[in-house]
Amino acid sequence: MMLLSNWDAKDRRDVARGSNTAIFEHRVGRWPRIHHEARYLLTDWGGAMGKWGSTIVTRGRWDVDGFEAQTPQFVTGVVDGRVAFGYTGQRTADIAGDIQVAHARWFHGYASRNHRTTAGRGPAGQRRDRRGGEPLCWRDRRAHQPARASAR
Repeated sequence: MMLLSNWDAKDRRDVARGSNTAIFEHRVGRWPRIHHEARYLLTDWGGAMGKWGSTIVTRGRWDVDGFEAQTPQFVTGVVDGRVAFGYTGQRTADIAGDIQVAHARWFHGYASRNHRTTAGRGPAGQRRDRRGGEPLCWRDRRAHQPARASAR
């Protein structure tokens, strides 16, 4: 959610406003080695790819210029082995409050290897690099990921 600046995270505590997240327990494997894993569902991406923020005045949606402008503040440092983020939104502490540097490094490596490449312009008018690769705003946000935070 943070990577895409989706500030609209509502869970069962927000049922009156309409929850847009869920966790399902999924059965995996065959007998006798059956186990369960948690699967996370996000159903509302309307608040993504814009500016994050804690109030309606400071946040936006589908605004690539706002998204790009906040990218340098995406990671602010490391505190006690946890990544500190500039991101704010609904339920910020639950989303950004306890991410270990090692976990962020793993995700950075995974995301760096597994992005789609298409030429032209993407959703919300994102500019793409000259090689026709990933959107520049996504590449820049990935570059500011926590994997690099420990060097700050």
